[in-house]
Amino acid sequence: MQVYRYFFKVFGYRFKEKSGFIFKKETFFDLPPVSLLCKNCGCLKVLFDPKKDGYDGELGYADYLTESDELVELTSEYGLIAVTYTFQGLDNYEELYWEGVERLYDYFDTFSVLYILGDKTECIIDCECA
Repeated sequence: MQVYRYFFKVFGYRFKEKSGFIFKKETFFDLPPVSLLCKNCGCLKVLFDPKKDGYDGELGYADYLTESDELVELTSEYGLIAVTYTFQGLDNYEELYWEGVERLYDYFDTFSVLYILGDKTECIIDCECA
């Protein structure tokens, strides 16, 4: 797990799903790409884009759609950020290795952003990338 020592706000995209025939219900899902806004310098940078990053992104398989092109603030305050990656299905990595892929660490299967504010930790985004 990598923890950045600066404070950030997390941004992403909000997908709205409608359900129900008589009583319409709207459910919201926060989706990548994920961006971070640095409190120190005010710079907004993309941290994770499933079309480019992770197993599917590296292989060009990602087909991620968002309903809106509007970037929304997923955290209201600046906090610490922890990023986790997981690697599963080692057979796939052996195959990539024998095909000559040099940066196997870019082919992660899952990606999560944890938001840390005080003594509370919240998972903001948890994505499967393979």
